[in-house]
Amino acid sequence: MKNLLINSIILLTLASFLTNCSDSSVDSHSDHADAVGMRIVSSGVTIVSYIRDSAVDGVIEAQAGESSGHMDVEFYDDENDSWFIPEEDHFTLLIEIGDTTIADYWQHEGEEGGFEFHILGKKAGNTQAVFTIIHDDHPDFVSKEIPLIVSDGSSI
Repeated sequence: MKNLLINSIILLTLASFLTNCSDSSVDSHSDHADAVGMRIVSSGVTIVSYIRDSAVDGVIEAQAGESSGHMDVEFYDDENDSWFIPEEDHFTLLIEIGDTTIADYWQHEGEEGGFEFHILGKKAGNTQAVFTIIHDDHPDFVSKEIPLIVSDGSSI
């Protein structure tokens, strides 16, 4: 009877160990960015944010003929109640500007697809930007349209 109890404990321990190991796989093809919101940070200040169905709070601003300062994109994970930047080994950032005659974006050489960017104001006007986290060959997150305003330089 004692051997049966010991063998049962050993089998349960092994089964638990094997199950836990398979659940903790770190296969980059199955990892996804669990974002439910995003924010844009410039000089340590959040300039745009939203979570889930909330309205977009803030706008991206730039001046015509100039490049903006450095901006970072962070995403919100409500499971962990935290902001995060996806690992660039497995994820890239795609930015789509609605009207590229008004503004475009650029990233430093060697940092293309990273989660920081600059806006290049081309002419005064309003457009929008959409931010997408690309994982391998598919989107994991697509943002709401983020307002982007380019001024002629006198109002910013």
